[in-house]
Amino acid sequence: MISDSRKPDSARGLGTHDSGFVFRRIDARAVDAGLSLRFRAVVGVTGLPHAELADPTAADTTNNDDEQPPFALRALREFSSATGMPATTRVMIPGTGDALALLDATRKARINTRRVIVDLSPDRSRAEHLLRARSFSLAGFLVSTRLTPATLDVDFLLAVAADYIHITTPPSDFAAATDLRDVLGRVVRRKGRAIVGSIGSESEARRADAAGAGLTYGDFLAQARFLC
Repeated sequence: MISDSRKPDSARGLGTHDSGFVFRRIDARAVDAGLSLRFRAVVGVTGLPHAELADPTAADTTNNDDEQPPFALRALREFSSATGMPATTRVMIPGTGDALALLDATRKARINTRRVIVDLSPDRSRAEHLLRARSFSLAGFLVSTRLTPATLDVDFLLAVAADYIHITTPPSDFAAATDLRDVLGRVVRRKGRAIVGSIGSESEARRADAAGAGLTYGDFLAQARFLC
């Protein structure tokens, strides 16, 4: 059951914006101000934001393995300068670059490492993913492993022992949601929380709920927006 607090404004009867006009005005002002990042609210079952997921638009996301890319640094700066941000809200950034370089960046931005979720994708070997997850965890960061429903592996997830399991797309149907719930139940029971993203409709939100996702994000719940 989707709580009212997790439904979009239109679903809760709070009214809707003109189709794109307000957002175009805001985006234009943001570009004039030199901002390049939008953030997506990752919300819990209460509808309150648990984290802000940095979502690249015009940002440069290229990087070398020994340094943090401009995107990650900009995300930290914009998150730290956002007004009215609850102290319990975290920022979620791609896990590119080096743990020590990111540690230095968080110090400069005056953000506690326990408010930073490093989102890692196992694009390379699993052994390298485990090493990178370990290095970021030892540096004090929260770690997320980013996967799709088709690439879930219980043994691998248990070995990583990430703080979050980030499923980038919702289950395709309720049978898939049941399978996902079984996998997540085995992993999350040991450690971690599940995030399901790209929620674009009420049916997808219901399938994410059926899968046992405690945290979700997507256009159906909240549009990506500038924080500053």
